[in-house]
Formats: sequence, structure tokens, C-alpha cells
Amino acid sequence: MKKILCVLIALLMITGSSFVATGASAESTYTPPEEFIYGDVDMDGEVTVRDATLVQKGVAEVVYLTAVQRYLADTEGEGFSVRNATAIQKHLAGLDTASSVDEVVKMTYTDKFSQGKTLNALFEGRYLVITPKNADYDYTLADFPELNFSRIEKTELSYSKRTYYMLYLQEPGKENLLEALKALDYRANFDLKYVNLDEYVLPA
Repeated sequence: MKKILCVLIALLMITGSSFVATGASAESTYTPPEEFIYGDVDMDGEVTVRDATLVQKGVAEVVYLTAVQRYLADTEGEGFSVRNATAIQKHLAGLDTASSVDEVVKMTYTDKFSQGKTLNALFEGRYLVITPKNADYDYTLADFPELNFSRIEKTELSYSKRTYYMLYLQEPGKENLLEALKALDYRANFDLKYVNLDEYVLPA
């Protein structure tokens, strides 16, 4: 039992602050960073061999890597795979100077999701409906540290070939819903295509 506990603690240390338990307390806060670094998968501010190792563990599903971590690992935009770890290793060894590893990714707040949204009677403020850019990636609550969501539901519409997720707020309310929209705005930079209010009705 003690050995298992040590392994779990070690895994949590490897994933760093970017690993978010789905049972996070309501007091937990998350401030989106102004910039990321390609290849810095553990998000400690530098690209090291630890990042390559973390990618390998993520691919093998030994640890859970969030959508942001997978984005940072996929430096060439070819998908999350063990090739990402190889690219980081080659860069660290000086064998690939053309790689985008170590490049800074500055986040811009697009106000894409919250712009023009007002408090009205068309929604109750229970959840957000998001459309990811990458339909092949399965999101969990750990992918959304911006707010303390209570649960996530996935819906796939075969006729439109689209994947939607409903993110339920821990504390429903119109103000909280708008806060969530603003908190997710910066995600438009890399992984979220749309974020709608719960007035959006999914087709039957």
C-alpha cells in the first residue's frame, strides 16, 4: 500500500501544477499564463528531458496530459504521439535546429466567446457547450482548470461529424456562466473552436 502511494505521489509531481483533479475545491483558482513554450510539456518554464519523458508517459497513458500539454508537445502540429518526444530529444541534442521546440507561444485574449453576450432570460446559467478544434481528443474535467466545473458530457452528432461537450458549472448562475465564457476566451488560441451558452439547443 505504501509503495502504491509513493508511485501516485511521484506521478502527481511529474505532471506538475497542470494536472487538475476533477474534485478540485471551489476555492481553487486558475490564472491563464500569458505565454507558453513549445515543448515545455510540464509547464515549468523550460524544455528539458523531463518533458520528453512526460510525453512518452502520456502516450502510454501512464499519466494524464491535458489538452494544453498535448498542444505544447505537438510542436509541428502533426498530432500527439511519441514523435513529439523524439522532436524534443533531437532539439535538446542540437540535432534539429529548425524545430519549433523552445519557441514562445503568446496567448492573446480574443474575446471570441464572451463578446456580445448579455444577461438575459434565454438561459439559466447551468452549463457551456463547447466545440473543440480536435475531435479526436477526448476531454475530461482535468482539461478545464479555468473554473470548478462539476461534470462534463460528450455528444457526437454523426450527420454533422461534430463533437460537443457540455461543461456544467459547480455553482449555476448567469454571472458565473459569463465568467466562464471570459475565462475560456484564451483557449480559442489553440483548442476550442466555439463556446456557447446553454441557450444553445442540440438537435434531437
